[in-house]
Amino acid sequence: MRFGELMTNKRGARICLALASCAFSAGCTDASFLDTGDVLIASFEPGFLYVHESGTADCNGGAKVLLSARHGDGTAAHDATVQLWLTGSATATLSKESVTLSTQGADESACLTPGPAVGTTTLHARSGAVETSQTIDVRDRTVPSGGMLTLGVSPISFEAPPPSACGMPATGCGSSIRQAAVAIQASGTDSSPVPAGAVVGLATSIGSLSTSPCAGATSGSLQNLLSATLASGQAGVFVCFDDSGGAGMLTARSGSITASAPLTLRPVLRGVTFDPDRTAAKAGDKVTFSGFALDCSGQGIAGVPVALQIEVGSFVLNDGTTVIAKTATDGSVTYSGTVGAVPLRARLGVLGASQVSCESSIASAP
Repeated sequence: MRFGELMTNKRGARICLALASCAFSAGCTDASFLDTGDVLIASFEPGFLYVHESGTADCNGGAKVLLSARHGDGTAAHDATVQLWLTGSATATLSKESVTLSTQGADESACLTPGPAVGTTTLHARSGAVETSQTIDVRDRTVPSGGMLTLGVSPISFEAPPPSACGMPATGCGSSIRQAAVAIQASGTDSSPVPAGAVVGLATSIGSLSTSPCAGATSGSLQNLLSATLASGQAGVFVCFDDSGGAGMLTARSGSITASAPLTLRPVLRGVTFDPDRTAAKAGDKVTFSGFALDCSGQGIAGVPVALQIEVGSFVLNDGTTVIAKTATDGSVTYSGTVGAVPLRARLGVLGASQVSCESSIASAP
């Protein structure tokens, strides 16, 4: 006789049990069982679980097994004994293998606790001649299908900006670190909310990821792949950058739900140069000022917005040349025009970085 099999002749009779955990010497015991025509119903609360589920507070980490039974005449099957066992692909355990229904023909004392495997588990319940089953899903702790995942990337900021200078900078920017804070938001559906502790995997093709601000992160904690655990559907991480520039993508995945955000940044601006093509001139002479925006290794940076300011004297730009410009692909910018009055003093400044500028002068020629 297999585990859980019962022998009975009618409800309320003296029954002999043959269970794997019982010795035959235990003999017979008085018990009540269901008979043909009776009804046994099993269900769970909640109706699904997540791996390593925290569960309801009074069930110690799982789902309540809800049992109820009625005789064929509609009366409660009080004191009926019900045997319980599990089958299925998900690892799970039952807190009890047998329960006795109350005087109302119900019981909620058994609990099903999931293990680490995702899948389905089927509860089987039998009392006498009546057997029923109920299946429960054990789901992974991810954003459910039909949910949404979004990434909010803040503007890139310095944790420790390097000092900027006029002229060719020394190689390197020391301990300069840039970071972008990333806010992760997840939402589920009405029937499948985002589980507590859901995990989101992140990857970046530029920079490194950290769970803490970049200035305090150790080299060992910086990585291209990172897992973030959601609390109330939210989490935050940081993308850390060195002084180089580039473009890449930040991607996130939880279950089948994905999200991405572009990451684009210029190299750190370390300094500018600004020089005229002559040191002395007379009114009416043609003069060209040349400037460069430089990174931490002394290389030019493209696309840096700059502006020319005449502080002393006057200078008329050639047609087609504007005061505000952007550096070319090699980081250069030129201003050509005619000297109106000397001495002439001009300044090249970087828009949005008032501390970065460079001054150049032309004396009056004899």
